[in-house]
Amino acid sequence: MALDGGRGDDHELEERPSESGRLFVGQAPALPPAWFDFVSGFATGGLGRLVNQSCAAVLFLEVVPDDKRLATRIMALTFGTGHHSLDPDAFERSFGLKVVLNSVARSNLRSLDIATLDATTFQKRIQASRDADLQGFGVDVDRDLLRLAAGSPKDNSFAKSLAGKDALTLHTKTSPDDVIDKCKIALKLYHATDYKKDFGFIDFVAPVRQRNLLEQLEQQPSLNCGNW
Repeated sequence: MALDGGRGDDHELEERPSESGRLFVGQAPALPPAWFDFVSGFATGGLGRLVNQSCAAVLFLEVVPDDKRLATRIMALTFGTGHHSLDPDAFERSFGLKVVLNSVARSNLRSLDIATLDATTFQKRIQASRDADLQGFGVDVDRDLLRLAAGSPKDNSFAKSLAGKDALTLHTKTSPDDVIDKCKIALKLYHATDYKKDFGFIDFVAPVRQRNLLEQLEQQPSLNCGNW
């Protein structure tokens, strides 16, 4: 979910007319792969034309929640490499994570990304061969920071499976006609508090990623040292 101003300053996408929102698309130039010169050294007759090329699209949609107590929000749907064109400081942090934890029962988890906070931070991904309970993932709620969660939601009409960190990835059958409804459901799930029952520990520690705030925090120790 995007905050005010979703695109990065260095984006290379072009806006196209759209009746449903603001649509930006782009085609990266065709370039040889990084390994082309190395592999060419083994080819007596040359490799011919080998190129990589990617496409990107970002669709910004205005989502008006059914619950009038909630504010209207802008959601960014990205396709291909479109997510690279978004401003990292314009994300609603942990949006995808909260949607997943509010819609997936603790017994239907499939994968967790965890960072263990210590003098040296260790990051790991724990995957189950089938839906499993939170206890089986061995999360230490006092030391572990839950970064991403994936699993099967209780309502399979919303999606067959979900994965979320800041962004939300869902596997579902949809069309341009019902994508707004999917966004409304996701927004409602984000604001829900069901996750607090089994996953309330995610509120104990929140990572800071906003560049402006990081700069302020990095300066704070030196300011404190001067005031002893």
